[in-house]
Amino acid sequence: MIMLKVMLLEDDTDLCDLIKGMLVSRGYSVFAFNSHKDALQCLESGQKFDIIFIDLVDEQEGVVGHKVINAARNLCEPITFVMSGSVDDYEIRNEDIDIFLEKPFSLRDLENSLSQLKDVCHL
Repeated sequence: MIMLKVMLLEDDTDLCDLIKGMLVSRGYSVFAFNSHKDALQCLESGQKFDIIFIDLVDEQEGVVGHKVINAARNLCEPITFVMSGSVDDYEIRNEDIDIFLEKPFSLRDLENSLSQLKDVCHL
């Protein structure tokens, strides 16, 4: 089985650790970031990912997730998994996103979304 590389970007460290653990237990190679700035630096170094698992809003930096998605797409065509508490953000719904998970979410919602990810990846 091919191990897919995931960029996980979530500014809430506890939630980031939870999601990372769930992804790793499913066989994904996860590179976790708590800052959009750090994620952008990683992409600017040429690192490519199969999946971008991202929170669009950073408590410190504001709505900057689109910058990370665009930078990743300049390098490759990752599957995009977006989390956001901004359900009113119409832009989110119109983006070329593979999976959207509305915050706050339950563990069951996360599990269901990870099952969707498996389907999108054709695993």
